[in-house]
Amino acid sequence: MSVAMYIRLSDADEDTGFSKTESDSVVNQRLYINDYINKQTSLSRLARFEFVDDGYTGTNDERPSLNKMMEAVRSGIVKIICVKDFSRFFRDYIEAGNYLECVFPFLGVRFISINDNYDSDDYKGTTGGLEMVMRNIIYTAYSKDLSLKVSSGKLELIKKGKFIGSHAPYGYKKDPNDKNKIIIDDESAKVVRLIFDSAMNGKTVREITLILNEKDIPTKSQYFKLKYPDSNKYNYMYEKIHWQPSRVYDILKNSLYKGDMVSLRKKKVSFNSKKLIKQDPIIIEDNHQGIVTKQEFEEAQKVIKISKQASKKNYIDFPLRGLVRCGHCQYLMDRVKKQGVFYFKCKSALNGKIDACKTNIDTDEGTVEGVVFHAIMNFIAFTKQEDIKQTKPTSYDLTIHLTELSNKIAGLKQSKLRLYEKYTCDELTRENYIKQKQECDKKIKLAEEQISEYEVKLREQAYSEKEKPVIGICDKYISESKLTKEMVNAFIKTVYVFDKDTIHVEFKYKNVFEER
Repeated sequence: MSVAMYIRLSDADEDTGFSKTESDSVVNQRLYINDYINKQTSLSRLARFEFVDDGYTGTNDERPSLNKMMEAVRSGIVKIICVKDFSRFFRDYIEAGNYLECVFPFLGVRFISINDNYDSDDYKGTTGGLEMVMRNIIYTAYSKDLSLKVSSGKLELIKKGKFIGSHAPYGYKKDPNDKNKIIIDDESAKVVRLIFDSAMNGKTVREITLILNEKDIPTKSQYFKLKYPDSNKYNYMYEKIHWQPSRVYDILKNSLYKGDMVSLRKKKVSFNSKKLIKQDPIIIEDNHQGIVTKQEFEEAQKVIKISKQASKKNYIDFPLRGLVRCGHCQYLMDRVKKQGVFYFKCKSALNGKIDACKTNIDTDEGTVEGVVFHAIMNFIAFTKQEDIKQTKPTSYDLTIHLTELSNKIAGLKQSKLRLYEKYTCDELTRENYIKQKQECDKKIKLAEEQISEYEVKLREQAYSEKEKPVIGICDKYISESKLTKEMVNAFIKTVYVFDKDTIHVEFKYKNVFEER
């Protein structure tokens, strides 16, 4: 008996509103299903076949791997099918119900949908499959209707200028007499005022950041934690005071501080998704008391616009941009130039809080790039050394071999039965019957041994299939002689610099090789 792991991922927005979300990626579905099977005593030791339809919608029943899986089911190789959830198998509830109620029971197939907590073995002799499908239809419709009603109610409040957030934005607090109204919070408003005053005085965002850090002013998240210590928000923030330019820039660009209520900048892609996409916000002007006047807000915009234009003018791309972090405090490192040489320096030190980090050492760019380049080339060499690219039969090829062997064993058993019939009818002597029966037994034993070997290869193949994308990338860059932006994007997730002698390179495909 064996288990078929069926994985499907749509190529377009049809499934999730985004192309290939991480939670539903092929890799994550594979890991999720394998993890479930490993924890089930009745399943963990069974051979596993993997069938992947990447780029096919769930409403299409003409999927190559789905058809191959059903061939394996009909041949008797696969007796159990395991999916992450019903939507991976079929989005057509009528078709899904047909499979659960008719096709699978007729073929003696056990069907497991992990997220739906469904196992057909729990519903033998009942209409459990149809019941589960109908329950999903009703639940989906109810959830969608409820979501629309809640969203509609919130939208009406927003259009009236009501604040519906659980906590007031930085610089404000909720009116104790009206939970849908915000009023100025004197303490944090002083910081907002300082930021705008500094901008109007010609200070750049970076310079304002230095001022805030030098004055030991708590960041937005730190101030929130002081006000709401029991909240689960910002549980994993940096404890040292460390303002970042991006946070200062966000405050200067937020028209909330001139008295406008800005809501619904983003929306969910669907009622049951956590993914958000940008949309045109709803803006209610002069909704509440501003911390700055409209004129002051516009003056600040002119200053940061000039600062941003200067930044764009001086923008220089480089291979490791946005990937180099301080090994001690985990903050991004800046690329600074000294005497014609570029160095990486911890932003924590650059923003005026040297004591916020354990190191203030500059590491030259050439050293870091050299380490990264050699790490990538060693990664590629390791891949070749392991001979991952060697030609191996696919899961489908192995499935076909197993089918042929199973059919061969069935044929040999039929031959043994016919031999016995001939012997009982005196068409064969006892000696010939025993001799031919022993030959059949040897062939059956050999076929059974081959089946065991193929089952082992299938388990190995499930791993090698996962590595194929890495192989293609390695082939593409194997002849490179220097580090490029494209090469870095293909392999590197993060580079941690502790000092010039200690640099850690984290690969995007690190886990593939750690699991060996």
